[in-house]
Order: sequence, then structure tokens, then C-alpha cells
Amino acid sequence: MHRFLYLSYQINSKTPLYPEAPALEIKKVKDMDKGDACNAVSLTLSNHSGTHVDAPSHFLKDGKALDGYLQADLIFTDPYIVDCRKGPDELIAIKDLQPVAVRHDTSALLIRTGFSKYRSSDPQVYSYHNPCLLPETAEWIRKEFRNLKLIGIDTISFSSRSHRTLGAETHRTLFDGKKFKGPPLLIAEDMNLPEGIDRLDQLIIIPMFSLPLDGSPCAALGVVYD
Repeated sequence: MHRFLYLSYQINSKTPLYPEAPALEIKKVKDMDKGDACNAVSLTLSNHSGTHVDAPSHFLKDGKALDGYLQADLIFTDPYIVDCRKGPDELIAIKDLQPVAVRHDTSALLIRTGFSKYRSSDPQVYSYHNPCLLPETAEWIRKEFRNLKLIGIDTISFSSRSHRTLGAETHRTLFDGKKFKGPPLLIAEDMNLPEGIDRLDQLIIIPMFSLPLDGSPCAALGVVYD
């Protein structure tokens, strides 16, 4: 027996976005009320809207884009959730993860900060004042977790408006495919990691688009075997 857990947020007009990201636009292109045979709309949205996956090309000119990954590359069999409680504008340091980082063999590390409580209660704080992963912490993760292929977090980004320079360096470190022994990481942001999920046996990431893009909204499915 197994259970599926939906670890993504649905995208709608109220979806919090990283600062300066364009909001979702919906335009009718066919309208039955105007005599068309059917209804249809066009959607315009940032490729980093809602729960999304970032590829190395997001910050590296020669980085791999999403269309370079097969679906088999996006199935992770031993995900590990780390609790690391953080508030507005706080930094995630090495010492925050060292005590709980015991699964060095995992291929998917998911950081649960609890900051998601602001997503609906205070979207402005969620978008503009989220915690930021320090570059040295990203480097420590790359060295400690040699089998890691994906890192995820329950905040809008591993970077933040308050620490953009640090956040950019953090992304480049996570995406680096030359300095570290492991593969360049994929990044999943704005994940839905509610309390009560103690373990996952599998994580499946399904991008909305399989195109030469630096990122895409995605469905993140957790699988638990009972």
C-alpha cells in the first residue's frame, strides 16, 4: 500500500510571487457567451510561479536546462525532510543543519522552515522577507551530501529580497557542476511541506513544461509506503 502526498500549491491570482515576478494574467480567446463554439483562455505567468523547479541554467550561462532532464531523472527514492525553523529575513547557517543532517546518502534534501505559515496570512512577508540559505551553507551541503540531486524548501526562494547578493551566490553554488563531486542540483522552491510529514519514501517532480527553460511550475508528489 502507498499514499500520495501533494507537496505543491495550486497557482491562482493570489499566489505569492518573488519580488518583480509578473503576476498571472488570464485572457479569454474564445467565449461561448459571444458566439464561439467553446471557451478557451491564454495564460501568461512567470516560470517561477508557485511551487517550481529551477534548473542550473537559471544562474549559469552553460547550465543545463529543464529539457535536458528525463522524467526518470526527476524521481527521487530517498527524500529526507530536515526541520530548520526560521523567521523573517533570517539566515540558514551550517550550524542550523548540522545537528539533523544525518542522511548523507539522500538524493533529495527538503528543508522545512515553517515559514509557510506566512504564505496565506501575510503574503507580503512571505514574498519579501523569507529566510535565505547562506552560500557557505550551500557549499557545506554540496560537500556533505555527495549523492544529492535535488534540494527543496518551503519558502518562495533560497534567496530573498533582503539578501539578494548572498542568494545569488547560494544558487550558483547549488547549481555548480564543476567544483563539487556530485551532479549540479535541481532546486524546488515554494514547496508545501506541512507539519506531520515525518518521512517520504519517494519524491516525484513533474514540471509543467519540458522546454529549454531555466525553471517551471511543477507538481511535487510525495509517496509514502505503508
